Amino acid sequence: MAKPKIDSTLSPAAQALIRCAMEKLNISPEEMDGSAGSEADGLITYDEGVHAVMNSPQWQKCKNIRHPLDLDSIPLPIKQRIASLKKQTDAEIGLSEKDPGYCDAFVPTFFQKGLPSYKNGGLGFTYPFTPNANLFPMLSPTPGFRQKFMDAELTAAEAYQGVLNPKLPYGSCSEAEAKIIAAFRATGVPCDVHGMRTQGHVYAQYKDKPLDPSGIGEIGWSVPQSDGQIASVYYSSLALGENDPAKKLTFQKIAIAIDPDSYTKSIFLAERLRITKKPELAVTVLLQGAEEQPHDIAVFQALANEILMEPDAKVVSQHVRTLMSLMPDNPYAFYAMQMVCSARKIFTDEEAWLLKNFPMSGHSEALRSLEALSSGNMKEALTWAQEALFKNPRHAMALQVRANLRLTQGDFANAEADVIASIQEAQNLPVNFAMWSTIASMAGKTDEAYLFAKRESINAGLNPQGLVVLAQAALNAGDLEASYKTVKDFIDLPLPDAAKLGGFQIMAWTLDLMGRTDEAITLTEQVLQLPFPEQAKSELHAQLAFFFTEKAEHQKAFQHAEQAHQLNPASPGTKLAMNNALLSLGKRVEALQVAQEMVDTASQTSFSWVVFSKSARLLNRKNEAVEALDKALSLNPRDFGALIEKALLSIEANDEDMLRTTIEDLRTKYKNYGFVHSIDAFASWKLGEHKHALREAKIGLKKNPHDQFALMVTGFSAMKEKKFREAIVIGERLQKLYPFDPAGGTIAAEAYFNLGKLKEAEHAARQGITAYPYDAGFIPEISPYTVLAKILNKTGDPSGAAKARETMMWNRANPGPHEHYEHPKAEGVK
Repeated sequence: MAKPKIDSTLSPAAQALIRCAMEKLNISPEEMDGSAGSEADGLITYDEGVHAVMNSPQWQKCKNIRHPLDLDSIPLPIKQRIASLKKQTDAEIGLSEKDPGYCDAFVPTFFQKGLPSYKNGGLGFTYPFTPNANLFPMLSPTPGFRQKFMDAELTAAEAYQGVLNPKLPYGSCSEAEAKIIAAFRATGVPCDVHGMRTQGHVYAQYKDKPLDPSGIGEIGWSVPQSDGQIASVYYSSLALGENDPAKKLTFQKIAIAIDPDSYTKSIFLAERLRITKKPELAVTVLLQGAEEQPHDIAVFQALANEILMEPDAKVVSQHVRTLMSLMPDNPYAFYAMQMVCSARKIFTDEEAWLLKNFPMSGHSEALRSLEALSSGNMKEALTWAQEALFKNPRHAMALQVRANLRLTQGDFANAEADVIASIQEAQNLPVNFAMWSTIASMAGKTDEAYLFAKRESINAGLNPQGLVVLAQAALNAGDLEASYKTVKDFIDLPLPDAAKLGGFQIMAWTLDLMGRTDEAITLTEQVLQLPFPEQAKSELHAQLAFFFTEKAEHQKAFQHAEQAHQLNPASPGTKLAMNNALLSLGKRVEALQVAQEMVDTASQTSFSWVVFSKSARLLNRKNEAVEALDKALSLNPRDFGALIEKALLSIEANDEDMLRTTIEDLRTKYKNYGFVHSIDAFASWKLGEHKHALREAKIGLKKNPHDQFALMVTGFSAMKEKKFREAIVIGERLQKLYPFDPAGGTIAAEAYFNLGKLKEAEHAARQGITAYPYDAGFIPEISPYTVLAKILNKTGDPSGAAKARETMMWNRANPGPHEHYEHPKAEGVK
């Protein structure tokens, strides 16, 4: 047989690539011919040249085609930082490259050093996790939609440009994988850091240890990637984000040429067939792809979407029956079938067909369960799910339905058991990780909840609820940047406004926690004008109540809380808003009653106990406050409100050790929350860290100019610096903003006292007592009875001073509510 020749019709660049493979990589023409998935025909094609070069261990010698791991293109400052971190790592581990165990010590240490941003001494290995770059473009048939949600795919060198300059594209998981592998190779260490792929996600790994900033590599199945497969994913991603048909086809051909078994192959081929008006062949190609990639949910989702484009109901039924006949035991095949049945409302015929052809599979019963669930018949859904599981205890979708129903009933333990069992059968099945995320969040496992939400967003494909789950989990974990970007992507989806309520609410909370409360109010007021049902409007009014409380507009807050209560009085969110509004208006007894209702009706939620703890504390019911806080923390050790309450109770108890621990927890877990700066300021002042306290207070006031704790600290600071007139201004501003809190009156009274204006001081102190008659002197800086006693001693009224102290101690010994001794107001004070 004649020696294969280079196809003479190829461009000079393509021919040069093939010659490089022969001359520099020592790949023979015989090896290349037929190597890219086609038959050997005596001509070496460009695809075969690409396959040969990109799958060679020495691909770096051929520069005729771009590779995502190319080390030569990495920016010089990054190369210098890599060398510097290697030197630091070697010094820290105390081993040389020839020593046993060197790589085991070097790899994790170097990886940790590379995680921070370049500005903070690292290499920017980490990245803001968002799922859109991999999911929506792959499955959406609309090019414009694809372009909107596709980030530009980058090589390691290009991604490192983004590390150096935040204004440039930064990339996501594939770029992180490329950066990490390239960095380790640039060190020259003999450690095998390679690529891995799981469902919709790639990452770097050393031995069995994922080097994955997102954490997703820690859960689920995975397969190793060669350098060639990494390059194939790179070109696949370029194709997914490209709208120009010619460029798209070029990138697709390169991706498939490099890896003829690429998991995107069938999706690409189906897309081409759809474009060329051959949809029946597109379904055939995707069926073959499903058989080749039986665990890849993306292929099954693409197949379901392709079938749904068929207008003829009989053909649709034929397609889903063909799928189930080919793969009757594959849970993703059943998932694709139920997607089609749900969208086309063809449950009945397919249930009968499944029962006839697979009587003991549980499929028919599971489909009936899903049909009942979609119609809101929870009892029937549970009955059919149980029937399916009686026949097949491992039926993944039936387990999922039962878990969902148990979750809505508050049966978290059994719901979690069903979710785990379903995941064991089908790790990539959408919804499972969303439920697991919710269960973990309810248990206070915020980090786990966020990780599971990330995995759900990958499994969910075109299901937009995956984005909602991820945004909420990111918000709960304090990752406000990721929450904002993810929920913005969700809101930008071409969905009706009615489907976006959860996204609007998460966006508003995220904006508020970023210190953009005015934007949160504007957004929520706009959403309130949309035609949502009363329950939804109740939640929106409750949100507005919180936002207006933060702006110290207490009457507006109360009005919205009342409207929320009128629309949905049983809602825990409504009760929470009402409690907050009542406290801001000084209605502490009524607030405690609402808090009691919350723990009576929602005792398994941490926030109910936090609300009770705060309400009890403000009535000096310390034992009850501490017990309620302990209960809240037992349900969710990371509850933001619980940690705030713990800090305040620590201050009142003068427990510095607990206060330091709690504030450190808040700084670590919720560093992006604007309010953390303010509570940090107050706690730090009490701990004697005055410079840090004032710095945090200033940050807090930039986030919220009305913040109570930040203003208090600026008042304390003015007093310390003997700027008494400034302290008076701050105190009087606090009185105006928070008329039912003693801090403003106390600060003003102390400042007037230091200026020798005793009548004004007494008047301000009595205003503080009127604002908060339950003062027990636990925090002297904001105790009006403490400062009143000092003032009365100075004015020659020792009996009045003694009475003030006596009342204060009586308050301490007698928890409220109760009647109080009140001093007459000072005469002649304007």
